[in-house]
Amino acid sequence: NVRVAAYFINLVLIAAFLGMGVGLILQSRRIDLRFLFTPALLILALACWYFSNTLIKPSRDSSEQLFAIYYDMSPAARNWGMVPVVSLLFTLATFVFIPLGLAMGREFEKFPPLIAYCINTFGSLLGLIAFALLSHYSTPPLVWFISGLLVYLALSSEKRDRIVSFLCFPLIMAFVFLVYHPGSEIWSPYYKINLTNGKGSTIVNVNGSLHQVMIDFSEKDVVKNPIHKLVQEDYLRPYKLVKKLDDVLIVGSGTGNDVVMALKQNARHIDAVEIDPQILDIGRRLNPQKPYDDPQVSVHIDDARAFLKKHD
Repeated sequence: NVRVAAYFINLVLIAAFLGMGVGLILQSRRIDLRFLFTPALLILALACWYFSNTLIKPSRDSSEQLFAIYYDMSPAARNWGMVPVVSLLFTLATFVFIPLGLAMGREFEKFPPLIAYCINTFGSLLGLIAFALLSHYSTPPLVWFISGLLVYLALSSEKRDRIVSFLCFPLIMAFVFLVYHPGSEIWSPYYKINLTNGKGSTIVNVNGSLHQVMIDFSEKDVVKNPIHKLVQEDYLRPYKLVKKLDDVLIVGSGTGNDVVMALKQNARHIDAVEIDPQILDIGRRLNPQKPYDDPQVSVHIDDARAFLKKHD
């Protein structure tokens, strides 16, 4: 939930490779730091919890601009610079992966190189499948952390590793509960979604940042709300460029604003493509105009690029 890290997501991947690489080198030199895994994870959780209530700003002379990073923060927010926060999280994430690299190196030594590599690749594929399944079924953080603990315990051959894990795991779970609010959050395959109700609108926040606003475009609301009237005029601009609407394709249809507009223009058929099933479900349930229930609308849960490749 440290929003600034989302803009530098590749740093997490680099930290994983760096940490695993350092772990493999240490294993080859018989330096065992595997006992650091759970304490390192605990320190990382503490840092993330602290920075989730922190306002992170680029320096005044910076050429970087981050969308939606300056508002919607806790009253207890503290100011930090972007570089120190990203650097600290990168370092902590690297330390988490060093013990995993050590453990992997230890396992590699048990097999001939080619067989070890095949086993490693097969394990990576299993990890991808597990990740995809947990994401597909929109599982909450609790499931992820418990799954991770069970896998780690299954792979811990030494009593010391298990004792350290059992001691630190309740503390990690305590911090999960601090930031996890069942019922107030929707977990999709892509996002943590929070909904906020406004006057004639529903604000959809994902991963702590504004994503989209679902607006009531009924005649009564548009007449009463001048802002919604201006927004509707913007939505209608593209339709001034076409003579007739026999077949309309909307990619990234979200909670249904564009679908409402196309229906208002008497489109004969609409293909609405949205990648996130939970955001689509929010539109089905909460959009006042119920655009996805209209028989003229065909809904496709798919990536826009994939949809364009599959259809003429």
